[in-house]
Amino acid sequence: CGGRPGISNTFGSALWAADYVARTMAAGMAGINFHGNLRNCLGYSPLCAASAQDLAEGRLRAQPEWYALLLDRAFLGDTPAAPSITWERRANVDVVAMRAASGALHVLIIDDDPLGSRAAAVRLSASWRFRSASVLALRARSLASTSGVTLGNATVAPDGTWRVDDAAPVRPERSGRVTVLVPPSGADLVTLIPAEAPRPTYTRPRTVHPSKRARRA
Repeated sequence: CGGRPGISNTFGSALWAADYVARTMAAGMAGINFHGNLRNCLGYSPLCAASAQDLAEGRLRAQPEWYALLLDRAFLGDTPAAPSITWERRANVDVVAMRAASGALHVLIIDDDPLGSRAAAVRLSASWRFRSASVLALRARSLASTSGVTLGNATVAPDGTWRVDDAAPVRPERSGRVTVLVPPSGADLVTLIPAEAPRPTYTRPRTVHPSKRARRA
């Protein structure tokens, strides 16, 4: 159960984890656990310590699977959605779409084709007008990479922080659709923001007369 070096600790496991977690959330599961051993950087642990001294001093480093967890964090609180999504049949692509409470649409696209394949053109369209679209990219040099993983062109710092200024914007077509070119062995999280955010609903608080409050007491 400790994983296999060269597989469990690689970028390939990050693509698998991002897809698996998103599908689990879309299926309505209440939670999912990722087991790991902080002493084993060659296994599937999302976090690990490079040495016994690092572990004793609390110095951990982010493994490829940690980036998958960061990516899927956008789905927290979302509900399954069914937008119009098309791509070439020859592409080995998996797609999960979820709707946020704010009305935004999150679409995770995983391209499992090997490096050297053509990028997959994925077209998205929604039944409502959207104000903007952006892409958060999960990338590495190859499926076998054990380091150099980036999310939004940013890496997790040694202190555990991850900062990205903004996701890359995407310009919609005249028809209102958005086309995203997902490279082989990569993942993109596309976010569509509706043109009009839903109006918040307010519940008028009940007012209780002081005399009634006293009688209740």
